[in-house]
Amino acid sequence: FYAKLNNIDLPFKWQQHSDLADQLVVSASNRTVWRLLNKHLYKSNDPIKFPPIGSQWNEIKIDNQQSLLSMSINDQYGWYIKEDGTLWLIRIDDDTCESLNVTCPFNLNRIFCFSEKVGVTTSDGEILIRVGCTNDCPEGDGWIFIQHK
Repeated sequence: FYAKLNNIDLPFKWQQHSDLADQLVVSASNRTVWRLLNKHLYKSNDPIKFPPIGSQWNEIKIDNQQSLLSMSINDQYGWYIKEDGTLWLIRIDDDTCESLNVTCPFNLNRIFCFSEKVGVTTSDGEILIRVGCTNDCPEGDGWIFIQHK
């Protein structure tokens, strides 16, 4: 389901879409749309031309064909966590994909990002924020814990 956010004062009008997804993520500009279906990752070819999520999906091949637990995107990069708890940064330009393993001393299960901000949760319920993420170094250079208990 999706709803357009044209007027914040009006109630959402939810519409059902025919494509299936376990998780759907859309960048703030709507230029990048990914979906997770049966632990496989797909990228929309044309979300701007055919809003809200495009007309065709291409699978993004993940190293070692591992399944995904979580994903998050912005317009420049995507982040995902594999079923083995490892974190990956991916850049997709046209039809090429470049993945980079971003080390973390914990077993991860969820990721979220917005702009140059990246956060993860661990299998033990800890929350970490990636520091040092910039346009020149999108993978960042360290972690900080968020105290929440």
